[in-house]
Amino acid sequence: MAERTGIKLSSLAKDLGLTARDVYEALLSYGNLNQRKVLAYSGEDLVIPESLHAELLEINDHLQELIYSEVLIEETASTQIPFDSMPRVYFLLDGKVIVYIGQSLSIAGRINKHSESKTFNRVATFKVTQDELSITEAMNINYYHPVYNIHTALTGQYIENILSRVSVW
Repeated sequence: MAERTGIKLSSLAKDLGLTARDVYEALLSYGNLNQRKVLAYSGEDLVIPESLHAELLEINDHLQELIYSEVLIEETASTQIPFDSMPRVYFLLDGKVIVYIGQSLSIAGRINKHSESKTFNRVATFKVTQDELSITEAMNINYYHPVYNIHTALTGQYIENILSRVSVW
């Protein structure tokens, strides 16, 4: 039997900062849903095609760009709240500390509700596309770990989001 070549699953997991098990389960599910074989054995190692590896890393790089810098958040923070109906990710700050990250299509009403249960004195908001609203919020929560957010690791959700963006290869 010919030896298959590709990138080790463990290498992809390391590149994405995820466990090999989470990546394996997501790739297996992705392959089954799309009727594609994305995993193969090369000796004793599970591998994926090099082209898929390259595309996954490119998508990962794009998603990492959705994390706003502390400097930008600090510079954008204000006591003024926009009264529009644009998809936004918002950061509640108490001084210079990010205490909560959320998303909304009606930002003013949402911020008003938070003022009843959270301590903060400034808000930074960023317009995003509707398609990237949830993943932008999740990426920033995962990066900043605000005290009022229940932090859950992106793990499987993250790799599934990356796979949902893969083009046909």
